[in-house]
Amino acid sequence: MIGINLTFEYGVKFTYENTIGRLTQSIAGSDTEADRSIAKSWNAYAKTLYQTTWYHYPYFAYMRDI
Repeated sequence: MIGINLTFEYGVKFTYENTIGRLTQSIAGSDTEADRSIAKSWNAYAKTLYQTTWYHYPYFAYMRDI
């Protein structure tokens, strides 16, 4: 039952992101200051995971930028 539920949930998310999500992104654009800040923090987080564990990442330092 869990597999069916998860498959349905991901199917709904996929459909939403590829229809309404893409439409709103094309209207609003995606190159805002917040988008750049979030992308910067995600990249830093990914690089940190190669060297240390996730709980050593300075989350609050990047939250000040958003």
